[in-house]
Amino acid sequence: MFTLRIRPAQLEALAALSRRRFVDSAVLHLRQEHPERWAAAPDPSVRAWAERRLARGEALGLLEEAALLRHIEVASRLSEPFAESPDAIGVLHDHAAVVDWPPTWDLLQQLHRAAAA
Repeated sequence: MFTLRIRPAQLEALAALSRRRFVDSAVLHLRQEHPERWAAAPDPSVRAWAERRLARGEALGLLEEAALLRHIEVASRLSEPFAESPDAIGVLHDHAAVVDWPPTWDLLQQLHRAAAA
């Protein structure tokens, strides 16, 4: 019988690769969804911002990739403080709302305007 053994260093390497790929997709998402802000920004700057926002989203309890990508989109297009607000986080914790994005984006914009008023 063959026993597969994965060393902790191998698991760490796989996790790091997965995280790098996710950050890459977040950078691409930012460039596609908010090009007026990110088109001219160098990759290291966008990457650092995305990594910081993803970590903050995880600290706020967002675990699904879709919710984390929407979190960084809200932070980029509306504001970082609003992306951390109970209104935004409450919406982003709702998987159905994250999937049904155009109407949810409209709702978040309304909530953002109401908070600014």
